[in-house]
Amino acid sequence: YLHEDFSLIKNTPIKGNVVFQFEVEALNAFNRHAFQIPDTNPNDQLFGVPTATIDLPRNLQITGRINF
Repeated sequence: YLHEDFSLIKNTPIKGNVVFQFEVEALNAFNRHAFQIPDTNPNDQLFGVPTATIDLPRNLQITGRINF
């Protein structure tokens, strides 16, 4: 199934060898769905209907870090 992850990183020098790093990550950026196997019991009302997904929704993460 399709699942795209992206990250953007910006390094900003502060002084000497000290660098501030700002990072933004987008996990499952396009929020695509992958459905589980549908219900296979022919006596159920939900026969043939997928009732859950196997992946997580879109997730954003922002990180700030000082490297020295």
